[in-house]
Amino acid sequence: DAGVHSGDASLILPPASLAPEVMQRVRAIGDKVADAFAISGPFNMQIIMQKDPANPDGPPLLKVIECNLRASRSFPFVSKVTDTNFVEAATRAIVDEGVPEPQDLMQGGNVPWPYTAIKVPQFSWTRLAGADPFLGVEMSSTGEVACFGRTPAEAYLVSLLSTNGFRLPVPGKTVYIGMDDLSEPRIVQKVASYFAGTGYPIMTDSEASAKVIAEANVDVKVVSLDYNNRRTLRDEVFGNDIDLVVNLAKRRPGDKNDTNYAMRRMAVDFGLPLVNDQRCAEMLIDALEALPKGAAVAEYGSQPLNMQTPVDVKTWKQYLDMRNVD
Repeated sequence: DAGVHSGDASLILPPASLAPEVMQRVRAIGDKVADAFAISGPFNMQIIMQKDPANPDGPPLLKVIECNLRASRSFPFVSKVTDTNFVEAATRAIVDEGVPEPQDLMQGGNVPWPYTAIKVPQFSWTRLAGADPFLGVEMSSTGEVACFGRTPAEAYLVSLLSTNGFRLPVPGKTVYIGMDDLSEPRIVQKVASYFAGTGYPIMTDSEASAKVIAEANVDVKVVSLDYNNRRTLRDEVFGNDIDLVVNLAKRRPGDKNDTNYAMRRMAVDFGLPLVNDQRCAEMLIDALEALPKGAAVAEYGSQPLNMQTPVDVKTWKQYLDMRNVD
């Protein structure tokens, strides 16, 4: 498993799960790379982190896997979040005129921020007939959306809801879940447990998936949809009130007869919101669980979900001003 292309990944700033010691090591690596290649302008670099097999409880291993001598799409995002004009700074560095003094914008990772910003990918699967909405090493996104929030959970939920094509399911309608042998049962069960606990019927397409879901004490119905007959498929989707598809299969299909491919494509073709990554699915559930009770009482009775705006809306300046409050 080589993971998901960085262009299709969600970016969190400031980092939500990196220890200050790791951030300091990353900064030192960046300084060394810039010095080694005599870089004067912007560059983007990717570093992978994993536990040290020889010392699982010790510092993680860090390895540079890519370095590009150009700005990335994250460049304006970081500028906006930190309120620092990196385009101007990079230009001055390139021409060596009026170069600003270095600043530790992350403050060594030791100072908590009063807000978080998250950039999520925007996909255009509907414009590519038959394309598989599967995330892998090849970049598939055609854009991105970034939003602020008081917490990572809040920022992620608002960012996701701001993308074209995603919405929360209507309360009481069905969540359709798919997986394969490489999916993490814990995450599948976490998704099923949350939605079942908030009043959503759970369906899946195989006995094997149903067994995994049932182990979390969740009632699940197995349905057999005819993915090859679009006319009857549409009737089955709307007849079963399917309003969200969560397909967490990790194995890339060999052909279009694969049921997980068919499930993902069905979601796109019928305009259903789709979650197709395990980490994103877990972040979504964490974000929904973090919503204050009654966040949508006015619109959806007792359901703790609001399909439109589940949190307060603030301007960019309002978030920046939060950092200046003692």
